[in-house]
Amino acid sequence: MIENFRYLLLIRLFSLTGIIIVFVYLNFFTTASLPLIPICIIIFVTLLITFWSWLKLKKQNNVSRKTFFTQLLFDIVYLSLLVYYSGGSANPLISLFVIPVIFSAASLPLRYTWSLTFLTITNYTILMFFQVPLSNHHHEETLDLHLWGMWYGFILSVLLIAYFVSRISSNLREHQQLLAEVREASLRDEQIIALGTLAANTAHELGTPLSTIAILTTEIEREYSKKDSELANDLTLLKSQITRCKSIISNMAKDAGELQADTGKKLPLKNYLLELIDEWESGLSEIDVVKQFNDSTSPDIVIDRSLTYALTNILINSAQASPTKIIIESVWDDNELSITIKDNGHGIDKSVLAHVGNSIVSGSGIEKGMGIGLFLSKTTIERFGGTLVIDSGKQGTIINITIPLSFLLADTKA
Repeated sequence: MIENFRYLLLIRLFSLTGIIIVFVYLNFFTTASLPLIPICIIIFVTLLITFWSWLKLKKQNNVSRKTFFTQLLFDIVYLSLLVYYSGGSANPLISLFVIPVIFSAASLPLRYTWSLTFLTITNYTILMFFQVPLSNHHHEETLDLHLWGMWYGFILSVLLIAYFVSRISSNLREHQQLLAEVREASLRDEQIIALGTLAANTAHELGTPLSTIAILTTEIEREYSKKDSELANDLTLLKSQITRCKSIISNMAKDAGELQADTGKKLPLKNYLLELIDEWESGLSEIDVVKQFNDSTSPDIVIDRSLTYALTNILINSAQASPTKIIIESVWDDNELSITIKDNGHGIDKSVLAHVGNSIVSGSGIEKGMGIGLFLSKTTIERFGGTLVIDSGKQGTIINITIPLSFLLADTKA
């Protein structure tokens, strides 16, 4: 609204400039006789109100509909008076009546536009019968002036229509893009809910057979472990793996039920990243991991388990895609944490890259592990106000992660 109001004032000044030029030409270069006193008063008052409105606009952040409508009414009034004193409806400047209607159609509700439309039609009709004619004006001069006036009015009308139609078209495209993003977010939320439900059901279904296996393992250990030491070692390992599976399933159930993900543990950011990477790296054997951190002071953060899962999952994906080497660069300042993960895998096909992280994808065109896990990781990072961007080529894949520290700093969560 305020932008259109600014354009209204500029167009008014532009129109007045053209009108003044026309009147100067008529008065000094033709035989026409104009009532200069009322015309000069009208132009002076119009300029005064325009400059006053411009100064007032600089002090405001918004313009009300009534104010905008009042300014458009003023345009119709001053144009009607000028046309009245310069030949009435025969004056080609009467085509400028279309300007207030265009602005109203682009900026105000329909009732305002119809009111202005009715008013301009009424004024145009009245000026066909009531006007101050241009005296002592030859027919050839009148025709020439009329043609140039039509040209001027046409230019103003075309420019305004082109601007507002293109602006409306741009707004429609932005609105459609926003709707598409909302629909995409809605679909993604539905997928996440479905995954959470699946995780909860899976945890529930696996709990019973795992408990049965644990009981049977204990019974076998009690009966046979004393007779066979090798079997005893195997059973001990089996029991530890069963315990681990039950712990994983328990965590799945908690996460699916949306229990508290924040451990509440306070830790320097650099220490947190080193612990996370070291724990992930302990499961690797043939991959060289290069860690690069900046030397700035490390702020204290509160560890969030969901973020830890997201970052760990991204690292696991990179390890599955990279045959020999992974480079992890981490930089932070007072406002933001940035993590870059580079692998030397075969990369991701361009046809698949646009969908990775935005939806659940799979197939031969995507690196192993870059489907559901990366989708959930990106969703988690975005929940913290961050971004995850993937760039892939023949030399490997680069994942850039940025997270605002305002969501993690210990002081903000105290």
